[in-house]
Amino acid sequence: MVSQDSACYKIIRKWRVIDWCQYEQRTGAGQWEGTQVIQVKNSEAPNIFSCQDTIFNDKEAYRDPISNLCYGHYDMTALGDDDCTPEVELIWSYKIDIHDDGTYEPEQKGSRAMGVLPVDTHRIRWIVQDKCGNYSQCDRLFVIRDDKKPTPYCKSGIVTVVMQTNGQVLVKAIDLEQNSFDNCTEHSKLVFSFSSDTTIKTILYTCDSLEGQTVINKTVRLYVTDEAGNQDFCETFVRIQDNNNACNNTGIVVSGGIFNMRNEPMLGAQVSVERSSDHQILYSVLSDGAGEYTFQDVKAALFEINAEMGDYITNGVTTYDIVLLQKHILGISEIKDPFKLMAADVNKTNNLTARDISEIRKVILGVSSQFSGVPIWQFVDKRFKYNQQVGWTNAPNKILSSSLNGIYKDVDFVGIKSGDIDQSANFGNQNGIVRQNETRTWKLIKEENNHRVAVVSTQKQLISGFQLALQIGSTQAYNLESGKIQILSDDYLELQQQLRISWAAKSDVSVEKDDVLFYIKSSGSSIPSFELSEIWMPAQVYDAAGNQYSIKLIPNEEYQEKIGSLVLYQNTPNPFSLSTTINFEINVDCEAKLEVFSMTGKKVLSRLMQAKAGINPLIILKSDLDGSGMFYYQIEAKGQKKAQKMILID
Repeated sequence: MVSQDSACYKIIRKWRVIDWCQYEQRTGAGQWEGTQVIQVKNSEAPNIFSCQDTIFNDKEAYRDPISNLCYGHYDMTALGDDDCTPEVELIWSYKIDIHDDGTYEPEQKGSRAMGVLPVDTHRIRWIVQDKCGNYSQCDRLFVIRDDKKPTPYCKSGIVTVVMQTNGQVLVKAIDLEQNSFDNCTEHSKLVFSFSSDTTIKTILYTCDSLEGQTVINKTVRLYVTDEAGNQDFCETFVRIQDNNNACNNTGIVVSGGIFNMRNEPMLGAQVSVERSSDHQILYSVLSDGAGEYTFQDVKAALFEINAEMGDYITNGVTTYDIVLLQKHILGISEIKDPFKLMAADVNKTNNLTARDISEIRKVILGVSSQFSGVPIWQFVDKRFKYNQQVGWTNAPNKILSSSLNGIYKDVDFVGIKSGDIDQSANFGNQNGIVRQNETRTWKLIKEENNHRVAVVSTQKQLISGFQLALQIGSTQAYNLESGKIQILSDDYLELQQQLRISWAAKSDVSVEKDDVLFYIKSSGSSIPSFELSEIWMPAQVYDAAGNQYSIKLIPNEEYQEKIGSLVLYQNTPNPFSLSTTINFEINVDCEAKLEVFSMTGKKVLSRLMQAKAGINPLIILKSDLDGSGMFYYQIEAKGQKKAQKMILID
């Protein structure tokens, strides 16, 4: 292939023909040669693909101290092709029109242009030629921009005073600036503002800005913007003072109460007033014995009131709460009170599920010391009205001053003990609801061959759940096996030398006398050794009607000895003025008779009753007796008699 002036190139082909019948190698006879010339001509100009306008955002832009111009980097590579000439053989050149003012710099060879130019809009002209002498050119605008943010510096706050004449003061953004700088823009040309909107260069503070205070700090942002529009900010504060009482700031009285779900007053809740603008706590008090609190001199235009209370997490949280929650989830008995729904929703999902049950059980057993979604006590605005659209998780836990319509008394909260659905928590000066008034005895039968102890019911009952803790030795592990009650591994835990059990039925379990409830088994070859402990949790069993009973564990031998035995307790209170309660305990259901005598031997009261196995309470009123003074009372049951003394005072 040979180039020729009249063509891009020419192809010369030499042909040789041999007649093998005549061919003589020595003389060359029988052989003919000829030359073929092919000329290739092309008038199609090359294509250029890199003519789109572009922008170079340079974070390394800099100011040249000599020219006082800001310079930035650019880097461009031309691309193109041709129908005849390979891309690598295309001949490239370019020339640049700095500032795009119509004047080009001398032409440069190559397909890559790079370097530094002033921050501005420029033009580059790409020129490309193929091997056939055809050429193309195109112009491309490129912009070099300073893309580096300024470096802002704020003063560490300024102090200003409202004018006595109008209670106002105007603060300029530049008053808060301290030696900010930029890589390209001179300090005198930087723009200082209180917003990303560079037109907001001042803030007018008025008496309303003081929010009822005589001194207040206002956090502000100082924005610094350079000539390229790059922007950054720093934070500082403006301290506004009303030294001359130009705003006539007088405080207001805010008062209210803290009540539980039964509308009973709560003692010792910490109530705080926070300023709405920065959530700074301005005042804090504890609710008194009537559940009341008062702030005498609140000086803030907009404020928030909230309450909180410390406590141990298991206060009021028992397996009976799981029973109630499980019945709600299964649709057996719906929880309708919104505050009880909040107490049950311990993971705060606005939906009651088995996850809530799991979290409550972990707290009861001692696995967890907190709930995942809520604090120990929740306090919500007493005015909250629940509906399904709003949901209980949206109950406001703060009361905004803007919602009070200028009325700052009876600003009340409802306290909700998380996990305590049945409201049995003790708090402040109040006691929780006590539903436990009788005892259920479970006897223990040793099974030597199976290395376990059977826990056996001593009477017919319908069980919804129970909880208890057993103090055990540290030398062997314990586990539970199901009897009439189906026990799962999640229902119990061995912790701190205690076997803790919390079991709730999905459906109530009917138990007959002498039914085995469950077995306690040790990992060793000996019979498990343990005793009931109520240090961590009270031993309780719950029936289908919601009644709660104490659990008493007794060895079978001792139980057999005590069948029919009678125990009479001292009345409480004693002395008494209005009423008192007499408790007696017997191990079997039977008829019992109460008699009360004066100290002269006169019978003043006689009652017959059907006693239940366990503790039986009897209430005696002042009106049941003949005058005041000392009396003695006697219980007769199963052929046994027991007596005690009591005193009635005026």
